[in-house]
This record gives sequence, structure tokens and C-alpha cells, in this order.
Amino acid sequence: MAVAVYVPSLVGLALTGWLNVPQTVDFKPDRLAIDSHGTLYVSDLDASVIRVFGPDGALRAKLWPGLASLQGPPGPGFSATGPFNDPERIGLPAGVTASGTTVGGAAWTPKSDPFQFCGLAVDAGDRLYVPDPKHGVMLRFGANGYLQARWPFPPDFQPSADCVATAGERVYLADARGAALALTPDGETLARWQLPDAIGGVSVSSDGRHIYALSVSHIFALDTQSGAVASWQLAAPSGGIVALPSGRVVVGDHVNVALDVYCPDGRLCGHVGVFGQGVGQLWQLGGLAADRAGRLYVADFGNRAVQAFTPAGRLTALYWSIEDDEERGERRV
Repeated sequence: MAVAVYVPSLVGLALTGWLNVPQTVDFKPDRLAIDSHGTLYVSDLDASVIRVFGPDGALRAKLWPGLASLQGPPGPGFSATGPFNDPERIGLPAGVTASGTTVGGAAWTPKSDPFQFCGLAVDAGDRLYVPDPKHGVMLRFGANGYLQARWPFPPDFQPSADCVATAGERVYLADARGAALALTPDGETLARWQLPDAIGGVSVSSDGRHIYALSVSHIFALDTQSGAVASWQLAAPSGGIVALPSGRVVVGDHVNVALDVYCPDGRLCGHVGVFGQGVGQLWQLGGLAADRAGRLYVADFGNRAVQAFTPAGRLTALYWSIEDDEERGERRV
């Protein structure tokens, strides 16, 4: 079962399992991306899979980027979803057996070749970008789940912890040593900017005018036309960053376990969420994403859910996957 539960039924959800999810369930949402139709892509903190939720909140499919990276275009496409512990093995790509599948002479299973995620992003054409740091390549998937392109990272590129963003038809990469790069959808480098410090995450305004990079103590706001860089002081150590269409920037506050909202001038001007294990509360923060309407999506791997908030901070949906376990210790691959 995988559902998005919408207000006003959220109160009932608190009484139907939110606080007592079985500990064997291992849905740990991490990186997020959402397309123009409301399709939500969610990577997993401990598994090599991307779950694909439809606009109605239903879990539609799985995507295995590691296998796609090895196979090359068109890759395996979407796989079916699997129930708890997947006894019928319907959640694995077609052709994968107990001993794995052989690709170019190499055996592949989700266990033997774990995928390392450093972010997800969707461009204006609803193409999904999945960096593959382990092999030093970018994977570009179509909305149908098939791999369209696989191109190498720029020379000497070292991806940050949250390394990719998009705006329009451009792809933006964050180098952990403090550089931001703009590329075409096919990997041609168009521009490179040096920032004052090492960075751990990146987001871009919808018009591509500003790049927002997250360091240990600051947000750097880079004007991509002039090259000017403004430095905003962080209120607390943070992780995860996303620019909203309103011009505001949201980061995950890992001290207070909330989302800090910064106004376009760099002032801290609001908060979303509070610490806790109840509906609308946050426990362990993962990645952030925003849709075109400004709704904010936050991965909460402690509460094993993705929560969606309006720009005003009102909880509108929960995405979770309690019967689609990727428990590596029990799942037979």
C-alpha cells in the first residue's frame, strides 16, 4: 500500500498507524523531484531504487538507475511495485534472477551494486536527471521511465552531497569544493562559477537567474547574469535546499528539526513544521523539492514519509509506502 492522504483526512491517519509503523518496514525517503504533472520521484536512503508516485499519490512504479546505468539506453524502464518483502519478486526489473543479471559481463543485483544518490531533478520537459557518482555519469530518463542519455561528469568534478538542480532546459551541478556549473541536457558545460566556500547542496530559481548553494554556515545566492554572489547567514546547521517560485528559499534545519524559510533579501522570515512523530511533524529530514505552485515536499526518513506543505505551511499530503519494503536483510535477490 502506498498512498498520499489529503486534508481533512489527515487527522484520522494519526490514529491508523502513523505512530506504530512496523520496524521491519524500510521505506526511508531521501532525495526528491517532482514534475509538471505532479509525478513525485523518491530515492531511498538505504536502497538502490527510486519510487515513482502518481499525481493521485498512488505508488505507480520503481526505477532502478544502477541497472539502467550499466545497460545504457534505453535501460530497463519502470518496474512493477512489490508488496512487503516482495515474495513474488515483482518489484525487481524483468530478467533479474536470484543470482542477478549479467550486463556486459558483469553481474548485477540491488545488493551487489548499490547505487549512490546525490540528488534528483526534473527539467521543464519532465526529464528526470539522476547523477551516478559511483560511475561518474549523469543519467537522463524520459517521463516513460526509459533512459534517454548517459553522459560523463565534467572533468575533475566532485559532486556535493546534494549535487543537481534544474531550471528550464538547463542542468546545474554542485561541486563539493565550491563550484556551480550549468550544462545542457546532453552534458555540454555552458558556465562555471566559483563560490566562496565548500558547498553541500544546490537549488536554482525557476527562471535560472539565481543559484542558491548551501555551505556549512551560509547560503550563497549567485546571480547567473552578473556573477555577483550574496552571502546569507544560516540560522542553524542545515541540509537540503530548495528555491520556491515566490523567490523564497527553504532549507532543512537539522538542529530544530524544521524547515527555515528565507526571504529574497536573505532574512530568515518563517518556519514550516515542528519536531515530532505525529502527522505534520518532522523527525529526520532528507531532501526537499517544490512544484510549480510552490508546494513544498520534504523527505522525512525518520517518519518514513514524504510530507507536502502549502507555501503557508499547511500540510496537504503524505506519501508513504508501508507495504513496499526494500528491507535488505530479508528481501531475497
